Amino acid sequence: MRWPRREGFALMSALWFMVLLSSVGLEVALQARIWRRTVLVRVERAQSDQLAHALVERAKVLLAERARLAADPATSPLDDPWQRRTPALGDTVCLAGRCGRLDARDAGARLHLHQASAEDLERLFVALRVDAGRAAQLAAAIVDWQDGDDLRRVRGAEREEYRRGITRVFPSNAPFANTDDLIDVFGMDRAILERTRPFVTVVGRGAINVNTAPREVLLSIEGIGPELAAQIELLQRAGITVRSAEHLMELLPRHLREGLVARRGLWERKVTYRVETLEYETVVLGADSEWRGSERGAMHLIGEAVLTSPGRAP
Repeated sequence: MRWPRREGFALMSALWFMVLLSSVGLEVALQARIWRRTVLVRVERAQSDQLAHALVERAKVLLAERARLAADPATSPLDDPWQRRTPALGDTVCLAGRCGRLDARDAGARLHLHQASAEDLERLFVALRVDAGRAAQLAAAIVDWQDGDDLRRVRGAEREEYRRGITRVFPSNAPFANTDDLIDVFGMDRAILERTRPFVTVVGRGAINVNTAPREVLLSIEGIGPELAAQIELLQRAGITVRSAEHLMELLPRHLREGLVARRGLWERKVTYRVETLEYETVVLGADSEWRGSERGAMHLIGEAVLTSPGRAP
């Protein structure tokens, strides 16, 4: 029997040692790359958060100045200081090498999910061309989700209906924290949610702004039909700001004015003529992408002060 030479054994050992050393080196290099990438992501996130916060604070200053000018008797009075917001509000701003903007929209241009009745919601769904039967079912299910009991409305849904379905998400019996939560409502699907989301909100006091609300939201108000909603849209496009119910009736054709007076008790308490709350979302711009929602929430005009309430990130 012949034994390998010592030289061969030493060579093989050296080769295996080099392979092991290379493997360790590759692992260390890989971990170093992962660690470096993690640090870079955290730095980028911190910079984006800093920029988002700066965008919100800048918007508050601009809007407060707008409100102050409106309240100053030495300047031309503005019926609604936020109705025509300063163009600078949506400008792209750069800070520490990163750029972003703030998107803001009137919460009063949307139907408030917490304040809307089942009838209001049903009218909105019909305006969005949802089948009438499905519209009634979804509206009742949304109200059932938010009310404080487990008693099912006609065509609505409570725990028993959800238990029989494929979902294991049950009604919270509390207001929605976010419009995204509508996807969990019995009967809701992704297509209807995407159609509905631009027209609903969970912030503000719930009054619908006649000067900014689109046709679909106007039609959710009891007492406002298609012809009146179309006439209000014409006023919006013409840049005419409605200041009150009396002013609105002065601007309408006679046949619409008479109908509006007859139904005044139905719609007047549900509308406003001023921008009271702005929903906002920061958008941080990357090389080839947008990072939305680093900061999201609402700005409320209280006198000349601008107060913010943070929202839930998506």
